Amino acid sequence: KKRNHLVCIAMDGENAWEYYSKNGWEFLEYLYMSLSRDEGIRCVTISEYLQENPAQETLTDIHPGSWINSNFQIWIGGKEENRAWDYLYKAREALVGFEKEHGESDKTKEAWEYIYIAEGSDWFWWYGDKHYSPNADIFDSLFRGYLEGVYKTLGLSVPEGLVRSNPIHGVLL
Repeated sequence: KKRNHLVCIAMDGENAWEYYSKNGWEFLEYLYMSLSRDEGIRCVTISEYLQENPAQETLTDIHPGSWINSNFQIWIGGKEENRAWDYLYKAREALVGFEKEHGESDKTKEAWEYIYIAEGSDWFWWYGDKHYSPNADIFDSLFRGYLEGVYKTLGLSVPEGLVRSNPIHGVLL
């Protein structure tokens, strides 16, 4: 019996791309172009694959956590990380509520892009005292900017605590 196979490449954020020329853009363009031209390969999402190829067995135990310390402490638990997650949650909820009331639109699609960017784990890496970067204020400003983008795109008021005129490293208050 002919079996379909699924090949997944799951990478941790940006860690690999800094070693590629132009941060991997040329590599990825070549990869995707080659995959799309090969008639023996069909690119699908994992959900699409599973619809056509039901799971044969179920994983009952997957250890959660980061490759660092095998837990989630690198991203959550400190005052600043928790506050950042709260802001992200509120922005996501505002978008979900807006979409329920007004339906999907170009505005909501754009707002979802801001959410997806803000959901990247790297933002939370820099909050708190676990890691230092001279650019922490810039990272904080960018993170906040993406969340502000959700509200502004939808024509909603940006929560007061999200906007700061004088960022202070490591303090997301």
